[in-house]
Amino acid sequence: MRLARLMLAAATALALLACNEVDRARWSARLGSTEAQRALGERFASGDGVEKNLDEALVWLEKAAENGSTAAQMRLVTLYGERGAGGDAERAARWLRAAAEGGDAQAQVVFAQQLAAAGNAVEAAQWIARAAEAGDPRALVEQARRFAREPGKEGEALVLLARAAEQGNPDAAWELAQSGKAGDAAKTAHWIQVAADGGQPAAQHEMGNRYGKGDGVGDGVGQDFAQARGWYEKAAAQGYGPSQEALGFIYQVGHGVDPSPTEAAKWFRLAAEQNQPASMNQLGVLYAKGLLPDEETQAKIDFYTKGGALAVPGAQDQLEKVAAEGRANNDRRAVEWYRKAVAAGFTPAYSNLAKMVEEGRGTPADPAEAVRLYQRAAELGNPVALSEMAVRYSRGDGVPKDPEASFRNLKASAEAGHTPAQISLGTMYVSGIGVSRDPAEAARWFRKALEAGEERAVVPYATLLATGTGVPQDDAAARALFEKAAERGDAAAQLSLGLFYEQGRAGLAKDPHEAFRLWKKAAEQGQPLAQAKLGAAYLKGIGTRRNAVEGYAWLAAADVDETRAIVKELEKQLSAPLLAKGRKLAEERRALREAKSGEPTPATPES
Repeated sequence: MRLARLMLAAATALALLACNEVDRARWSARLGSTEAQRALGERFASGDGVEKNLDEALVWLEKAAENGSTAAQMRLVTLYGERGAGGDAERAARWLRAAAEGGDAQAQVVFAQQLAAAGNAVEAAQWIARAAEAGDPRALVEQARRFAREPGKEGEALVLLARAAEQGNPDAAWELAQSGKAGDAAKTAHWIQVAADGGQPAAQHEMGNRYGKGDGVGDGVGQDFAQARGWYEKAAAQGYGPSQEALGFIYQVGHGVDPSPTEAAKWFRLAAEQNQPASMNQLGVLYAKGLLPDEETQAKIDFYTKGGALAVPGAQDQLEKVAAEGRANNDRRAVEWYRKAVAAGFTPAYSNLAKMVEEGRGTPADPAEAVRLYQRAAELGNPVALSEMAVRYSRGDGVPKDPEASFRNLKASAEAGHTPAQISLGTMYVSGIGVSRDPAEAARWFRKALEAGEERAVVPYATLLATGTGVPQDDAAARALFEKAAERGDAAAQLSLGLFYEQGRAGLAKDPHEAFRLWKKAAEQGQPLAQAKLGAAYLKGIGTRRNAVEGYAWLAAADVDETRAIVKELEKQLSAPLLAKGRKLAEERRALREAKSGEPTPATPES
């Protein structure tokens, strides 16, 4: 008998050697090999070397599972879940429990999640604890979260997070970095990098932020918009709203890319679908500014502008009507997005919507609603709305006139960092209009606006430095500021810099020709004092040839108190033809000033 058994075993072994890999798997499976049964089931499931056959796969995997193979049990969980036939859910649940009881940590975590979803938190916690004891990183993270919610167990939670993070778990690495207990800044940056590399979208977003700011992304690594965009794109591809929004801003502003309103709108729309209210507001901004094409009228506009149809009589009028229709459609969409942002509680959208409602753009004009929106935004601390309400209270526009409320709102706006309000407040303090004159306080607010990058604060602050008003006199600092503003064409700076050249101040040699050149630039922009200085220079022949007609024209155009007597005297001295010419020139130069006065300036509340 023994000899027969030996001969059978030998024959079986020879047969197995003679078979191909699939046949050997079949023989081994039939002989009861659990691993062979599982492998054969996998082959039938995937069609690897055999014809794909799910029923046959389930037969062999069931055999392996019955023999205790947790890998087969978990595969059955997947296959039954995918097939979804009658009774498959119960079969999947049975094998999931079996795998968990068999010590498979992955099964224990999944089983715990199902128990928790079914409301069985106690048993779920027990299974998470078992998986954590086995070192499963997902279980370690879940257990850490449970400990973090229990008083006195924060330290244990951090230990578990560290164990999971060291295994490369991205959620653990991110939570460890976020805890503030990861160690020094370098270790925190390391764990953020681990989490981002592992696909954790919030960590990828943080990497984008850090590259965007040039902050904490490695030795010697500075601001890099391309890297920032790359990380945002990784997170955005996972549907992470904040990164989609960040990409919208990148394309709107043009950080490291050419500005593209349409590309910005694409990302803002995706972010808006993720309930990102700032994106809703920005879509409103893009539509309100007319930066997005109106799909309903674009084809008509293209017909006129690209098809040569403008040569047809009346076509220009038709094009203007179509363009107006497009603007109206964009205004309507802007209002729709602003209202969505307001409904989501995004404070800046209140002011944007109020402006549209007040002007009747995209919606019927409703001054009362506009005031309500501004008031609500001001209550929420929006600096733009606070500044707007300051002006309204000062004038009694839609609200009772209230100087105290006006000043209170303006100061709150300035304190919130709204630079136009800071300039208005500085102007009030330097002039003593509406408040007690306080040059030092004026200087403080102008300096704040200047430090925030507000160009309109340069000349007021430089003027205080030049005169020593509210601050120690500093001609050198004033000159530097005036030169910077004059280069970009600021008329007030050109006037003041011209005075420095006239007087030979701030290290400059007296140069009447340079003073004249600067005053002429400022005068041509309508600056009244520069017009007066230019007129005087022409009369006296300082920095230029004498020219009484030009002198008269510029002095008359300036219309300042100091020159009125001189203008009247010149009118007596000039011949009728020269006076007529001078008056004609004066009207032309006066128009320059009137055009300049129509430009928007920071609103200062009335006293």
